[in-house]
Amino acid sequence: MQKLEKNNSNNRILILADFSEGGWTAARFAMEHLYQPGSIIYILQTWQKPSYGSSMVRDLTSILQNITNSELKALKRKMLSIYPDLEKDIHLLSVEGELSQFFESDAYLNHQWQLVMSTKYKNGETSKNPRFTEIIDQVNQPLYLLNDIDYVDNIPNVFLMTSNKMVSSEVLNVLQQINAKQYSNIQVCLEDDTISQLTKEKQIKLVSNVCTNSKLRFSKLCSDNGLNQIREYERKRIPNLMIFDKNRNRKIQNKLKNYLDRWLVKSKGISIGTY
Repeated sequence: MQKLEKNNSNNRILILADFSEGGWTAARFAMEHLYQPGSIIYILQTWQKPSYGSSMVRDLTSILQNITNSELKALKRKMLSIYPDLEKDIHLLSVEGELSQFFESDAYLNHQWQLVMSTKYKNGETSKNPRFTEIIDQVNQPLYLLNDIDYVDNIPNVFLMTSNKMVSSEVLNVLQQINAKQYSNIQVCLEDDTISQLTKEKQIKLVSNVCTNSKLRFSKLCSDNGLNQIREYERKRIPNLMIFDKNRNRKIQNKLKNYLDRWLVKSKGISIGTY
């Protein structure tokens, strides 16, 4: 697979293709809403060696690599069938290990990215799945998560969790594009404890200015770093786009772990303190 290209482009798009059932939707969203002239697109899929039997590891490693490479090439071919002029702009990344390891690598940390992934979940699985919440915490770049969306030109519901600074221009651009094409219900979850009232007012104004054709609802981010807001939103069980703007302070994973720990204690019939 190709390595990261030596290119100074500030618009690097990363399609997370581990969730293969949503890979094509993620790719279409990237092309329709994120791609601009000069953008570089990477399609990333991870694979891992089996943790058993050294002889079996040797036998399976090349097979797993080939499967990953084949899936990546198939997705690229499908993209080029619609966007034939972008052959040089689309690159494939087959990475051994966990996604979290890639997000900690210099190849990721030394560049600016926009990330997109898609799932077919309908029952609010994002906030319950530690793998998803780990991604949300780690990326510290604009992340677009499509849930049960089949057509990227029809995004009726949007959930935005803002930055702890100002709403990024990348996110505003995506909101503006969606708003220009259709009416959407957009819920914006604002940081409450870590930003000033003036910053919150600026965030509200920026989002309102680019979403004049949509229904906007603003809410405050609670002390649980937004886990409850995500869960509440997912209970609606509606096709949606979740946007997580860059935020180094976001720690949804820790809150989920605490929640699961409390659930485990309760499930055992144990009562300790506030449990």
